Amino acid sequence: MIAIRKEIPALNSGDFRWLDCHNSKVFSYYRHSDQEQILCIHNLSPEPQQFNIQLSNEKEGMIDQLSEQKFAVQGKLMEIELEPYQYLWLF
Repeated sequence: MIAIRKEIPALNSGDFRWLDCHNSKVFSYYRHSDQEQILCIHNLSPEPQQFNIQLSNEKEGMIDQLSEQKFAVQGKLMEIELEPYQYLWLF
């Protein structure tokens, strides 16, 4: 995880912007640099969480940089289900 973090400029020196996913057990935010933007989502709960996120830009899909799992996006809306304490770093 540390090696991946070092490879992503936005996580090292990028700006920070909250993203409200309307779930008090989930912490979500964007980190962005001049080169890229990454969406970070963290389940802070010992229980699975399911929710929708409204993205700032339309995308066809996103990929988690840790697991390489693909997530479908419909327009600007992405449906997410996280396991307990799971987190995602999405491009």
